Amino acid sequence: MDSIRQRPPQLEKDTLLALWQDGVPLGIAWLVFAKEWATARFRELRRTDSHVPLQQSLKNDLIDGLLGNKRQALGIEEGSEAGPILIPQYYFSKNEGDRRRDRQNIP
Repeated sequence: MDSIRQRPPQLEKDTLLALWQDGVPLGIAWLVFAKEWATARFRELRRTDSHVPLQQSLKNDLIDGLLGNKRQALGIEEGSEAGPILIPQYYFSKNEGDRRRDRQNIP
């Protein structure tokens, strides 16, 4: 009975599809969900090509939000016809070395 209470609520397939269609690609989510001042600062720094540290920080914030359940990620498995699924939180929870390496690989 406890395992039933601990599972996240299941969303219907149509609801997940609507959420996925209205969503933001993970590759740009770090900028879309950044605070307004950070977005403006990023665009300013980008002109001088000194934006990389801020960009990395914003990507880290996105991953931390996913790990802390402040954000949810949805995806569609390549070749699957099942439709969108919630990407489990544990997908983003690796050891710090792996997280640093992965953060650098977010497009």
